[in-house]
Amino acid sequence: MNNTVQFKSCAVNASAGFGKTENLAVRFIGMLLAADNPETSLSTIVAMTFTRAAAMEIYERVVLILCGALKNGMDGLNRKLQSSGVTATREQTERLLKLLILYKNRLNISTIDSFMLNIASAFPFELGFPGAPEIISGFDSERISIIMIGRLLGEAAGDEAEELREACREALVESAAGKQLFTVAEELLLQAKTYYAWRNQPECWERFADIRLDKRTAAADFSIWESYRNSDAFAKDRAKPRGMELHNLMEKCRDINEYTGFSSAELASLREIFKSWEDFDCGELKPDGFAFMNKFPAECRMAVKRLLKLAADLLILRSGRRTAAIRKLLADYSDSYRREVLARGMAGFSDLPLILCDHSNEWVYDIHFRLNSRLRHWLIDEFQDTGMEQLEVFNSIIDELPEDEARSLYIVGDVKQAIYGWRSGDYRLMAAEKKRFCLQDETLPHSYRYGLDICHGLNTIFAPEALAHAAIPELTAKDWNAAWTRHTPGRDVDGCMEILQLQPESTMEFAELINTRLEELKWQERAMQCAILVRDNKEGMELKEALINLNPALQDKLTWEGEESIASDYFIAALLELMVFLQHPGDTLSLFAAEMHPEVAGRVPRNRRVFAHDAELLSRGIYKFLTYTLAGIRDNASAKREFSENIELLLTAARDFDRINAFKDAINFRSFVNDYKKSSTALAGKIKMMTIHHSKGLTFDAVFLPLKNSNSWTTVPTRGFMRSEEEEFILFNPGAEGFTEPSLARLMHSTHSRRVFEELCVLYVGLTRARRAVFVLLPAPAKEKRKLYCKWSDKAGESTYIKDNRKMSYYPADLVFESCFKLNDITVMDESFPQEQVLTGRFGTAWYKSEPVKPRQVQSSPVWPELAPGGVRHRMPRIMPVPHEETVSSLLQLRDSGTEEHNNRMRRQFMSEFVSGGYSSDGWLKSCLEVPLTASLLQFAGTRWIGRKFDVIIDDRQISGCFDLVNIAESGGVITEVQQIMFDFSANADESYIREKYRDIIAIYNQALAGILQVDPDSVTGIVINPPSGIAVIFQK
Repeated sequence: MNNTVQFKSCAVNASAGFGKTENLAVRFIGMLLAADNPETSLSTIVAMTFTRAAAMEIYERVVLILCGALKNGMDGLNRKLQSSGVTATREQTERLLKLLILYKNRLNISTIDSFMLNIASAFPFELGFPGAPEIISGFDSERISIIMIGRLLGEAAGDEAEELREACREALVESAAGKQLFTVAEELLLQAKTYYAWRNQPECWERFADIRLDKRTAAADFSIWESYRNSDAFAKDRAKPRGMELHNLMEKCRDINEYTGFSSAELASLREIFKSWEDFDCGELKPDGFAFMNKFPAECRMAVKRLLKLAADLLILRSGRRTAAIRKLLADYSDSYRREVLARGMAGFSDLPLILCDHSNEWVYDIHFRLNSRLRHWLIDEFQDTGMEQLEVFNSIIDELPEDEARSLYIVGDVKQAIYGWRSGDYRLMAAEKKRFCLQDETLPHSYRYGLDICHGLNTIFAPEALAHAAIPELTAKDWNAAWTRHTPGRDVDGCMEILQLQPESTMEFAELINTRLEELKWQERAMQCAILVRDNKEGMELKEALINLNPALQDKLTWEGEESIASDYFIAALLELMVFLQHPGDTLSLFAAEMHPEVAGRVPRNRRVFAHDAELLSRGIYKFLTYTLAGIRDNASAKREFSENIELLLTAARDFDRINAFKDAINFRSFVNDYKKSSTALAGKIKMMTIHHSKGLTFDAVFLPLKNSNSWTTVPTRGFMRSEEEEFILFNPGAEGFTEPSLARLMHSTHSRRVFEELCVLYVGLTRARRAVFVLLPAPAKEKRKLYCKWSDKAGESTYIKDNRKMSYYPADLVFESCFKLNDITVMDESFPQEQVLTGRFGTAWYKSEPVKPRQVQSSPVWPELAPGGVRHRMPRIMPVPHEETVSSLLQLRDSGTEEHNNRMRRQFMSEFVSGGYSSDGWLKSCLEVPLTASLLQFAGTRWIGRKFDVIIDDRQISGCFDLVNIAESGGVITEVQQIMFDFSANADESYIREKYRDIIAIYNQALAGILQVDPDSVTGIVINPPSGIAVIFQK
């Protein structure tokens, strides 16, 4: 490195759209230009981020900056490099560009996971591996966990086993029904793994496992209570249900011991009291369900509090013992995992940071020293998402940074986008890192994504003035204000942020409003990139279904975040199901799905010898099996076509899967393939629907953000694992009784403040994805809040806010509403919508109504048209749709007798005649109409759906498909009868064959249809019609 140029260590704070990646890329270029020997310096610079796409973006940005300089002149690049003191010449730039392309594989631009895997591969023996570690997928890791946990639970006995069972029951009380104990324990262990590094510190887990119940004043306190209970003052509380229970609770607390039990009603009453524990002394806040309790005489109130504290201590003691049992399970699991997985050379990505910062291994220090001597400069993007274990690895390697001016650390992040706390990310680590290494603060000043109007909206919602009136923890507001900088635009562009509150509110109301704005945007004519961002998958699927019901033209324009996967290619999906069937012959649904595609159906083994050969080939590798199978399909005389571009992605996925997975399981590969996406051109002209988390790092022209009320920000969490860093203890499910213990109360409030901070970050990420338009949809306020809002308009200067009512819930929508409509001069208007009432506020102008439309041509990707015939794809646990073209379900049949050409012609003729209403003398439709039952179904007079696609969530599974035919009878606006009809074109099919084939499929589709129509599933009749024979088979409800 040229001694005249020094790159100072610094921390860059940059809000969304302010150019973080650009800045990092420019610094990377400057370091190489300043080096005496750029080729040697390539391997001394490390650039890391969290995803493969982001790592590739860094490399692409570097190349594009250099190409732009060579194309447009060096002035622009030199302006960017000015702060570093580096000046680039054209010859240097051209030489560096060639170097970066030639030695691309030598660059240390990667994900953090890949960086740590490279270290483990370079030092396998020192880290305890028999050779370079083989990465196991999350799916394999989960399967291994289930096996080992089942064994460990089988070995557990006595009190330890009972505590584990109780912990599992409490951990998953809502979702544990019907599950085996080891399955529940496995989910519980996944939560506990966050504290893996503490597994060998029993004192941290057993802090509350030996609490002593202090009963010295219990008898005297009960006497005080008895005196008050017999007075007239107690009458009001005696009239309330929980007041009636209070005396029973006092008696139990007087006689309490480790084995005292409480009924569910008693526990509910106790926890209502514990929630207001901090106000108990002064009697300010009345617990729910009690009429007079906050007005007890002072002496009685303190006596009652001491008695109730005994109950709280007992409940905390039980939580402490369950926590200790979980630690024992985690420690045993760790030992078993090391013996049976790590010692065999396998590891998951989540294992690597723990292995690399395991200081009980003396070789770890040597590895860190050697890396420190070779790697000189560190550039880390998205630092706000770093976890403690990852940070410990970095810091152990760069520990000498402050003493060496030839080294540098450059961290880039935005704590306002820290949305991965559930994945061990900790936004506080960025400030800790700045302090540890005395990093110079640097702030990027302008937004290059959005203009003045969206900046105005963001400054209104998230500014300190708005948070001062928000019902959020003080620590949350303090941390946010420390990270906040006022947003200013770096470019002049018309934009707008609209706040729309629906009254009343429902999913369909949201859909109507979104559809109206989409039409006004003329998004297709303008070739705009639009997105609808939601909080979770269930909410997204419900909204998507509502939009399609409202505007069927959107059916092919909406893509859910998973639909762009190559697995949505019909041919590929059939191949995946074929592999699943070979490894799991009992999976008949996979067999059906594989036989839906004519080319793949030809590869289904028809005898034991072929089956054994294909299964053996598959066990040796996914890639090997696919190349063999695809070659066979291509050699088929009837398959004279070129494979689609998705096949290349499938083969790439297979190579990657074989390389990083120890177990070649087809079900795991089917899930793995969902991560391989189609090219962006294949998704052009689509409206993307995704979760806010999935949208991070993406940019769109227009964004719709519907906000629904769930998980109030005023609710302090009492469940799950909680760890106190200051007092070094862990407790599982402290419960509301934790409020009675000062150390636990501090921990719960601290946890609450961090979670609300992360929720603020999620809201911020959603609001900063758009370049030109943000539409925020708010739900209708509850009755009490509506009264509060009315006061604002009735009384000038009214200072009442939601936070002034301590028992009122508070949601992200409330923050947006209060900050925009109460604190700011947002433009408020009345507009015409399909809804009855919509309160609308706008920052900026409705540019989309006046700006001329400049149409652009949208390219579509090449497809393999014959691979996408119509039909319904049945797949468990996820059923995926296929395009509906000539036929509705022509792929449901097994192989028909007769010629393929004749059968295909007859199917096409049947569907054409059925849709048009006419029929020929020799067609299948005529034969169907000659059977009275079948004719009545096909000539139904009510509402009919033909070839209707759907996406629904059933029992936490996403189910997608296409109804062949639905008949709906109504009377007075009420649905009286629903018939869900499928067509089966198998020749020579009898009733028993159809019942066996469609029993499970009919049940799934009936349930999906009932959910869409909001009727009882028993009111839906499932029917299969076989056109070749004309018979109709009715499935009993």
